[in-house]
Amino acid sequence: MEISTNMVAGPSTWVPGTLSIAPAPARNVPSTAQRSEQSTEQYPYLPLPPTSRLIRLLVLRASQTPESVIQCDIVSASLGDNPKYTAISYVWGPPEPSRLIRIGGRVVKVRQNLFALLNQLRSDSENPLWIDALCINQEDISERNSQVQLMGDIYSNAEYVISWLGEESDDSKSAFKLIRLLCPPVAPVDDEHNSALISAIISYLTSDKPEYEKYWIALENLLARDYWSRVWVTQELLLARNVVLVCGTDADNWSALSSVLALLDAPISSDVKQDSRRHIPLSMWLAVGRQRKATDERDKVFAVLGLPRVRTEYRADYHKERTTVFREITQRAIEQERNLDVLSCSGSLFNGIQKALSERTDAIVEAWEMQADYHNSHDETHSQPKSFNIFPPSWTPDWTWPYDWGDQHSLVVNLREEPCYFRAAGDSVPRVRYVGSQEIMISQGVFVDIIASGHPGPGDAEASGKLRYRLEWESWQENSNVPHDIYGDLVASRLAFKSTAVVGRTCAGAKQSFTAEHFNIEDDEAFGLPNDGPLGVPGGSTQISSQDLFDGMKSSHFGRRFFVTESGYIGRGPQRLRTGDIVVVLLGGKVPFILRPDVHGIMDGEVMEEIKAGKRDLKEFTLI
Repeated sequence: MEISTNMVAGPSTWVPGTLSIAPAPARNVPSTAQRSEQSTEQYPYLPLPPTSRLIRLLVLRASQTPESVIQCDIVSASLGDNPKYTAISYVWGPPEPSRLIRIGGRVVKVRQNLFALLNQLRSDSENPLWIDALCINQEDISERNSQVQLMGDIYSNAEYVISWLGEESDDSKSAFKLIRLLCPPVAPVDDEHNSALISAIISYLTSDKPEYEKYWIALENLLARDYWSRVWVTQELLLARNVVLVCGTDADNWSALSSVLALLDAPISSDVKQDSRRHIPLSMWLAVGRQRKATDERDKVFAVLGLPRVRTEYRADYHKERTTVFREITQRAIEQERNLDVLSCSGSLFNGIQKALSERTDAIVEAWEMQADYHNSHDETHSQPKSFNIFPPSWTPDWTWPYDWGDQHSLVVNLREEPCYFRAAGDSVPRVRYVGSQEIMISQGVFVDIIASGHPGPGDAEASGKLRYRLEWESWQENSNVPHDIYGDLVASRLAFKSTAVVGRTCAGAKQSFTAEHFNIEDDEAFGLPNDGPLGVPGGSTQISSQDLFDGMKSSHFGRRFFVTESGYIGRGPQRLRTGDIVVVLLGGKVPFILRPDVHGIMDGEVMEEIKAGKRDLKEFTLI
């Protein structure tokens, strides 16, 4: 089978193939401009009125000589006039090596990746370009603030958005050939006959034939480029009307790649081309943004503000410190969503943190302890010293720290999954207020219990799988300082232990329940439980799949410790939990909180029922 390429493209109609745009005639440049082209002065940006909808557009002067200096002009336009332009979506890349171009004859330094794109496009100068690095004065913070507010409109109104993947490398041409082969423009991908044909092609190409392996490797390398990890890509591609993928001299439509990814069941497009008709909570978009890369860490928040159906009045402000931005957007999410789901991201700073960062972690904990001491010695009207603002409050997620989406239980309340089966606080809404210049949260909730012990201990840290489960079981059952009948008899205790072992969920995120009616030997043995108790009937239908068991082990062992409370409850919390920590249920929370615990037996609203029955009282908890 031979893979061929269509050699066609144009300035206003993009067709799959090699990017070969017909040259436009060179512009006549006045002699004064020619003299200014020798200037070494930096380009002077004229200010844009902050309340207007004016933007700058870049016009490339046509040239067929790759070695010549790239010459551009900047013009201003109002979005209200519906100007025609092409917006660029790209990776800034490292600051060095840098290259020099000229705008209006003045010198401007650009990074290598942008330089390569401009050099690629300057054979055609018919359509002005919008490029953030050049069309926004990056040295003017007030202008950056106002222009970022317009970026949603800039990308949604653009005639095209060029998704610049970078220069040709890693056999990227073969990747584009494969995309065009798997997604021919003659029929929709979801057509039954066409899908069958493409499936046959995939089967043929993935057979044991070395000559086709290079195409799959090339596609894998293309999808591994830094471009796909950019936080701004989500907004730029989601809002765009027409997206053109460009890599070196190759070009194709976004829909072609998206269809290929769908055929291959690849997840890369799930975040950048979501169904915008469905309302997506702010906290969920923040969870997506934290997974991506940004030159400025505040962009992990600012990049999601312009997305469709992100209902927030919060505005990007580069005058604010990173910790302030993270705290304010967390407060806004709590206010808008009327729950504490976003706090499920806060303790993730400690989950899976590397030993190399332990010194930083200790510094953060020390800072929080200093804040607590200060708060205890002052009333609520005092503002905290500025030195406390180096780190975000403990209840504020560090949105710069990513976690592995492959771990289904990386968060107990997984913000990407609906519905959530936990409802520790029932249908209550948060009752919170903020003091100390907003850094301290005071939240109403219910005291549940005190941590009596945590496992594994120092000598058992390397244990995993069944061995670790067995050691956890023994640490609970052999602890004479806590009662063992909180869940009922021994059968009920074993059921509670197994549910806690998998954090109460299946690998698909559904609620995982173990019942006495189907109690069997296979389940007990899978969790490493001793065979000295009620084992049930051999050969009974197991209640947990091997995949759920494997995911349960990951969730139990990665960044978590098994713990027992003074009343005999069991649960899983962060690695740094210690004896004496308290377990609480905060109003509006789906899970109990102890930094980030998951306590079996109080996940389904039992505490709220006890409040209604007069058995528990609401209290205020101060979160530093």
